[in-house]
Amino acid sequence: MKHINVTQGSPEWLELRKDFFTASEAPMMMGDHKNISRNQLLDAKKGWTTIVDEYLQKLFDKGHAVEEAARPLAAADVGEDLFPVTGSLEVEGLALLASFDGLTMFDDVCFEHKLFNKTLAENVLNNVLEPHYYWQLEQQLLVSGADKCYFVTSDGTKDNWQAMYYVSVPERREALIKGWKQFAIDLESHEPQAKVEKAVTSGPVRELPSINYKMNGLALESNLEAYKQAATDLVALSEKPLESDQDFADAEARQKVFTKAEKDIKDACDRVMGEIDSIDTFVKDMRFISEQIRQARLAEGKQIKARKEELRKEILDKANTEIGKAEQAAEQKINAPLPYCNFDPFTAMKGKRTIESLQDAADTEVAKAKIQIAEFVEVAQANMLVIADNREFDFLFNDWAQIAFKANEDFKTLVTARIATYQAEQKAKEDAERERIRQEEQAKLQREAEEKARAEEQAKRDAEEEARFDVEDHETNEPKEEVQPEQEKKPAPSVVRQEQAPTRQYSVMELNAMDQLAKLVEEANKPYASDLRQFVESVKANNLKKVA
Repeated sequence: MKHINVTQGSPEWLELRKDFFTASEAPMMMGDHKNISRNQLLDAKKGWTTIVDEYLQKLFDKGHAVEEAARPLAAADVGEDLFPVTGSLEVEGLALLASFDGLTMFDDVCFEHKLFNKTLAENVLNNVLEPHYYWQLEQQLLVSGADKCYFVTSDGTKDNWQAMYYVSVPERREALIKGWKQFAIDLESHEPQAKVEKAVTSGPVRELPSINYKMNGLALESNLEAYKQAATDLVALSEKPLESDQDFADAEARQKVFTKAEKDIKDACDRVMGEIDSIDTFVKDMRFISEQIRQARLAEGKQIKARKEELRKEILDKANTEIGKAEQAAEQKINAPLPYCNFDPFTAMKGKRTIESLQDAADTEVAKAKIQIAEFVEVAQANMLVIADNREFDFLFNDWAQIAFKANEDFKTLVTARIATYQAEQKAKEDAERERIRQEEQAKLQREAEEKARAEEQAKRDAEEEARFDVEDHETNEPKEEVQPEQEKKPAPSVVRQEQAPTRQYSVMELNAMDQLAKLVEEANKPYASDLRQFVESVKANNLKKVA
């Protein structure tokens, strides 16, 4: 905090406050001050100087005087000297100021004093405060960096004294900063409206003149013409449209005048009728005026009610429209529909009787809604940055509208989890694909190995068979003691070399081997399969003959 050497209440101090958002203004900015509205504060920041009336100024002056007496008593409770200090601090671009009723030497405890009243004392006794008070304390703690504030309500003596320690509430501090940010935005475009005197119950004619008459011989003398003119003027005023709080006050005052006038006219007519027999013209005029007044009273009464409702609706519609535009702009900025905003100008306007109070209630509610909208936008934009840091995984967040407003830490956890899950699923798919390819390759290699082994085995068998045939041919061509008759030659097979029928005796094992070989060749669909089968059958037949 920057300490500013200025005396509180001095012209220099008052001038300094114009350039800052002050702690005492915080309740007004938040719409929770009991005497000064948010719109009035906007006017003051634009240069308007009449937001504190004579009554409030006297109250403030009395409070400052009592504060001086209470400071040493508070210092005794705190256990340290307390010094009146003015300090400033820039927070997120906001120039904030706080004027302390007291601050310790090391700025760790501040002191704030309010005039004693029973309700406030009861609240302090129960360690609770209204927003009218705690917004100021929140800003004082924010600016000073103090740990706590010693809050006292008293009359400057220990006879009427109630105190408590207030510690900053994080959610309130955050709301305070956001409130000032929105106030700064509104201040840029704010244009003070022309002020009018506070409404009073008076109009151009406070009361109609009394009805006077007397008999002068047979003639009736009265002030009827003057009364008639005054009544006509008052009726004409009642026909004007109602716009300002003063207009409504005047109209309501006329309603009372009209009601009284109707009664006065009736009473005058009754008195005249009892005193004079021939007063037809007088009575007719009086009754004519009475009817005019009655019609004016009824018409203006309806106008008062209708116009109040019309103005209330205009203010309400304007507030709803303004928030609708703010919501639409926010949704376009973050590409997601906003959650429900706690915005209820209708309720805020209940119980407000003047146009100014209705307008201020609606404007304050609009400001609160804009703060809430800004909070939603801030959260969504922070979450958008998280996705931007993981742009390659955009497709994982197609449900952005449903997750946009999660707390940032929760959103980061969600993003991390989704990306991790996706990557794990992709890795599992890739691993499965690699395993499939590996198994296919393995199966292929196994098939090729088996085919190669079968081919080698077949080649080996073919070679053995060919060698055996060669041996048999060789044995057949050797000279024998007994020459057998030459067998009829058959066509030579492509592979099986059989120039003559076998002559020797084969064992059963050899015959089985030959038969097995023939089957394998047949299964392999070799071109010489039939020749080989024919040879094997001839061998079997020849072997049987020899056995016989």
